[in-house]
Amino acid sequence: MRLTLSCAFALLAVPVAAQTIPELIHLSALGENIDATPRLALTTPMAEKINGSLQMFDTSSYEALAACDGPARDVRTLSRSAEFLSLWVTESAICEGAAHPYYGDWLVSFDLSTGGTVFWDTLLPESLLQTKAADYDPNYPLRSAALNALYRAQAPKNAECAEVFANPVDFNFAIDAANHALAMVPVGLPYAEIACAETALIPLDLARTLDLSPRLLTAIETGQP
Repeated sequence: MRLTLSCAFALLAVPVAAQTIPELIHLSALGENIDATPRLALTTPMAEKINGSLQMFDTSSYEALAACDGPARDVRTLSRSAEFLSLWVTESAICEGAAHPYYGDWLVSFDLSTGGTVFWDTLLPESLLQTKAADYDPNYPLRSAALNALYRAQAPKNAECAEVFANPVDFNFAIDAANHALAMVPVGLPYAEIACAETALIPLDLARTLDLSPRLLTAIETGQP
């Protein structure tokens, strides 16, 4: 099971029209305290597919948040480059009948060469994915002892969270242009452990030693917020 927001992001491959960093169109808020995601300011088939996926994401999120009390949605552009677009979407609300307040962090990254969401396991090396390990599970390609070790080395030190990462957990990634780094975030943690899902940054100098995809290294180096 790849880490995507929904099957709506499974899009057909479309080539990049030009190796330039696209501009973004920032839309009005969907509602009070509910941000919309930006759109690519391009008219290519690839851009139209990505913009269509973002529209569906906005629509489904707004419908879910509007049904709850105190809805909030914050959207940040982490990076845009000739290869990738990375967004960070944070949502929260208090929904009737739920045991806990709703809180969600979404790292959403699109591959501009395909028009689909990024499959990070195609950009990370075998040394981090450890697909030949005896306990490798192809349903969770972004979970390994090596990824855990990398995360623990780069994440903010928090003794209270050490036990959470004693065993491999799932991770999602995004390009952080402001820090010229690859952002690494634990996902799928139980509600009681959400506070431990802090972001680890893999700076460019370290990323170059990890045998990452050349496309990914270029995006980390050249991406703009």
